[in-house]
Amino acid sequence: MKKLTKHLIVAAVLLAGFAAALGSYLLLRPDDGSVSGGPDVRPAARAMPVRESSHRLTDPADSELTLVEFLDFECEACGAYFPVVEKLLSRSTVVVT
Repeated sequence: MKKLTKHLIVAAVLLAGFAAALGSYLLLRPDDGSVSGGPDVRPAARAMPVRESSHRLTDPADSELTLVEFLDFECEACGAYFPVVEKLLSRSTVVVT
């Protein structure tokens, strides 16, 4: 009877170790990116801050520079920076409509 108990304990420990190893693998494995609807993670070199679907205040015909303003109405820093952006817009040749 002692021998059977010893074998059952060894089997239970091995089974628990296998379950822990399998669980760790399933939790910590790297994502393969095959899940559709996931985040769009492209390298920064190919990232486009201004996309075709972006809201634009102006659409200059010929420009070497694109100024993109991200605004949060509740952000104190955005509120403090707003006069600087308005000054830049007033000095530019582009008319905001």
